[in-house]
Amino acid sequence: MALRLAHIYLPKDSSGLLDDLTEKFNIIEHYELEEKNWNEVKLLLDAEMSEPVLDYMENRFGQQPGFRVIVTPVEAVIPRLEVEEKAETVEDNQKSENDAKRIHREELYEDINSVSSGGRTFI
Repeated sequence: MALRLAHIYLPKDSSGLLDDLTEKFNIIEHYELEEKNWNEVKLLLDAEMSEPVLDYMENRFGQQPGFRVIVTPVEAVIPRLEVEEKAETVEDNQKSENDAKRIHREELYEDINSVSSGGRTFI
């Protein structure tokens, strides 16, 4: 399971965010750090869940000064996360093979941007 850790920096007046996020999205783990002038929220997400969560955050806080989200891939989690295993039928197995796995568009944009920028040696 591919995981992402989202560090979300918000102005101090953003109370109730974790309650909203945990109600609307499937978040594996969440932490909140309250400082004097700002809050930091850390979310451990499935990679496929990161795009809807980031879209929600951007729509809700995108215009506020001090809002920032930093997303990093997670290499390992200890203790290991328990994955629900269900008995798959042949039909379910074929369906899961056809379902596409997605990363969020900001991650894709950064990957393409880092490769496509030209330098002195490129010219």
